[in-house]
Amino acid sequence: MTQIGFRIRRLALTGPGMQDAELFFEDGLNVISGPSDTGKTFAFQCIDFMLGASTPPKSIPEAAGYDTLQLDIHDCRLDRELSLSRSLKGASLC
Repeated sequence: MTQIGFRIRRLALTGPGMQDAELFFEDGLNVISGPSDTGKTFAFQCIDFMLGASTPPKSIPEAAGYDTLQLDIHDCRLDRELSLSRSLKGASLC
């Protein structure tokens, strides 16, 4: 049976001269947990933005120097990896 949908594999913030800030996701349910003000909401806002929301994630001090979001997904129907990239300023999704 052919699977449909997609799986998020990786969320990354990138910027010139910056080491990528990355979250990796496994198959199945993934839970991001931690104390207050550690980036959980920011991560959700980034994923939401990458999937088409018009509002960029709220600016946080830890994101200074980063200018691009990248979302790596696995297309289950095509059985291949895809990478989406979008400016943190909200310019375009490609």
